[in-house]
Amino acid sequence: MSLVKSEGIVLKGIKYGDTSMIFSLYTRDFGKIKLLAKGIKNKRSRIAPLGVFSLAEIVCYRKERNELQLLSSAESLKNFPGLSKSINRFSWASALTELLEQLIKGEEPNQRIFNLSLKVLSQMEKTDEMNLEKLFWVFALKLLSHLGYKPRLDVCVGCGKEIKGKEVFLSPERGGIICPVCTREGEYYLKLSRRSYLSVRKLLSLDIRAVDKYLVDKENLDEIGEMVNSFINYHIGTRNLKSLEFLRKVSI
Repeated sequence: MSLVKSEGIVLKGIKYGDTSMIFSLYTRDFGKIKLLAKGIKNKRSRIAPLGVFSLAEIVCYRKERNELQLLSSAESLKNFPGLSKSINRFSWASALTELLEQLIKGEEPNQRIFNLSLKVLSQMEKTDEMNLEKLFWVFALKLLSHLGYKPRLDVCVGCGKEIKGKEVFLSPERGGIICPVCTREGEYYLKLSRRSYLSVRKLLSLDIRAVDKYLVDKENLDEIGEMVNSFINYHIGTRNLKSLEFLRKVSI
């Protein structure tokens, strides 16, 4: 067992007994870890309160192969208070942390995922609310790419030729777009309009701070969301995100 320090994004916190909590964090140095914060609810605790979405510097006793590590101390570095000022901001930020919680397996650090997550949370806090859904799907696409599931969108995955039709078919099974000649009977394909296809290619190439300025209408955004979900479900398999289900209910 060794005493280690790292920065981490708080993904989730649950009660453990009367005075303790268990936190799930995505850390810069150790990937996703679970921490037991003993007595954190006591007034004399030297562990600072850890709110969801917040960035904290944590010190913990880390033991290899242990699923649960013991938190020694914590200091809040950034809280993103703007994310709690509206239901939309809170829900889309919650969807981000849920997605990290579901897709990240084990203690495998990835600086690009850590930095991407911080950038998107920061942008979600200050952007116009109309951009939140777009930001989330861009985050999900980039996260898939960093995890090794980047969809092939430049040419057909079957023959390698560029696709120029009005509609583009995407195969989650084969990992990208497919031309009519290379389709197979009985295989599932997701249909994208030409505009949605071009939009998703552009969004995937943009820095997070430039996403706000690239306009995507609601119909195309829905198609992009369906595409991302189909990739996640096929390659990784996840439960439905509770935050997105809540957003659908309140928008009815």
